[in-house]
Amino acid sequence: MEREIKFRAWAFDKMLNRTLCDRNWYDKDDKSVKGAMPKDARTMKIMQFSGMKDKNGVDIYEGDIVSWGDASDPVIETVGFDINDGYFCSESSMLCSKTMEVIGNIHQNPELLAA
Repeated sequence: MEREIKFRAWAFDKMLNRTLCDRNWYDKDDKSVKGAMPKDARTMKIMQFSGMKDKNGVDIYEGDIVSWGDASDPVIETVGFDINDGYFCSESSMLCSKTMEVIGNIHQNPELLAA
């Protein structure tokens, strides 16, 4: 099974995105961001697409904050990549995108993890 390889980055106080073969970074309106060069990758917070979508069809990336479980007492966790086992996961389980909902990300919504 193939998955699309794409990235996003937190830089210049906004979220940028790009595909693997594209040298340009784009903003949320898909406009090329002037001044975002490959050398900037050293200071950008780069996140890879997991290849999965949440229950609403939203792409799930590293650094996303997801909610799942009972609506009255949801589990809220950060998505990461387990380098030892080679898969994307949340803190307490392997990523099961059919029950998860992306509610934010660690750069724009860190307050969601304070609960």
